[in-house]
Amino acid sequence: MPSKPRSLRVASVYMREWVKNHPEWRAMNAGRHHEHYHRYKALVFERLGNRCAICSWTDERALQIDHIYGRNDSRYDFLPKSQGGYGYGYLRKIAELENLTELFQLLCANHNWIKKHEMKEFAYYKR
Repeated sequence: MPSKPRSLRVASVYMREWVKNHPEWRAMNAGRHHEHYHRYKALVFERLGNRCAICSWTDERALQIDHIYGRNDSRYDFLPKSQGGYGYGYLRKIAELENLTELFQLLCANHNWIKKHEMKEFAYYKR
């Protein structure tokens, strides 16, 4: 195996090539991201009470993590803005928060949409 390259760009190319040439490694790690995502999602849901904060709905298929003060509030600047949805890294950051319940809540899909309209949290309101 060749020595590890110094620059980050070259290292990135090196890793892509290495992964391409080692399909057994890809097969071994295929489900890990999925497992981490669901583990952190369950942890966040548990810490937020596993139910809608308004109507107490408990079916997790309809529960959504809501930013209490709206996604664009400065209190959420520590979270990555570029991610669409809640990826594994996003959920991990949320799960590690000590003040989780002060910034986030669980809402059912209906109440989350109602809140978004009432607080004008959509892009077309900002025009």
